Amino acid sequence: MNREDLWLATHNKDKVKEFYDLLGDLPFRLRLIEEFSSDYAPPEETGKTFLENALIKLQAFKKEKPGAWILAEDGGIEVDALDKRPGVYSARYYSETATWPERLKALLKEMEQVPEPLRTAHMTSVIAVGTPDQKTLQAQGVVSGSLAFSMRGHEGFAYDWLFIPNGHDQTVGELGYPLKNKFSHRYKAVEELKKKLGQYFSQQKSAVL
Repeated sequence: MNREDLWLATHNKDKVKEFYDLLGDLPFRLRLIEEFSSDYAPPEETGKTFLENALIKLQAFKKEKPGAWILAEDGGIEVDALDKRPGVYSARYYSETATWPERLKALLKEMEQVPEPLRTAHMTSVIAVGTPDQKTLQAQGVVSGSLAFSMRGHEGFAYDWLFIPNGHDQTVGELGYPLKNKFSHRYKAVEELKKKLGQYFSQQKSAVL
């Protein structure tokens, strides 16, 4: 089967690593922004929802590669005790220039007086895929869990070192990539995307017959 190019509209190398694992069984050859242009600057994420930000990223790169398959994604963590913060600001929480340990320490500081039963949180991933015929496929994955009282683990990235998924007693960072990629919010979003792609390809085939 001929594989079409699917451009990943992200500079986040950790996300790229996960997408290579999660999308490996699809009929696409994954392409990176750096292959297109090392000067491409991602757009400002001004959306109020993960979906709005994913669509902003998609439309921005679509201007550079019209008629191509493009995948854009946005996601983050929503903490119930903080009225769903950081939410869409997850990657910019505390300070846009902060390191991830600094962000996580700031979040732990906000949560230090919150007891374990109230430390519930949710990880969300929203994917938007642009097709060559200008359609947009959307998919979402959510995993619920809680926040640990300290950073734990060495694998993963971002909030993986704090987030304990329901049904586990370890953070995602402790559980590691092989297990993470079987249940994570990004895994769930990709699984929904695969169903949408199946429907899309079936419709395309029917239109040709």
